[in-house]
Amino acid sequence: MKLPETVVTVTKAMNEMNRCFKRTLFDEWAIISGSEEAEWLLHYVGPREVEFKQSFVHDFKHLHKLLEDKHLEPGAFEFTKEASGTGFDAILALAPDIYLVCNNTEHSMQEITADPLWRVSQGPFVSLSERYQVL
Repeated sequence: MKLPETVVTVTKAMNEMNRCFKRTLFDEWAIISGSEEAEWLLHYVGPREVEFKQSFVHDFKHLHKLLEDKHLEPGAFEFTKEASGTGFDAILALAPDIYLVCNNTEHSMQEITADPLWRVSQGPFVSLSERYQVL
């Protein structure tokens, strides 16, 4: 995985999701490393970069609970409806130990999925996940 190419690919998918949702779906997203040997925050887009780093463990708690007994292969993803505010809403494995975390800092996934436009907005996210699946 080459980070610059991945950033461009994810940005395009996020823009397409926003277009389908007719407003910003995830106002915050980051590419992170799960490896202890590397810098963990590889790329960040959003309104709170400093706070993101400081509150990562707290904001990740709902996804962490969801993933406790799972290992995400590249292309696999999970959403949680439990998170709100700065709690992360989604995670997508991009490569071994490389993940995309997504968040809407104003609305929960519960609120987002209640919007009929959510269905069509999922298409670009699924296409993004398919791009990183290991076949």
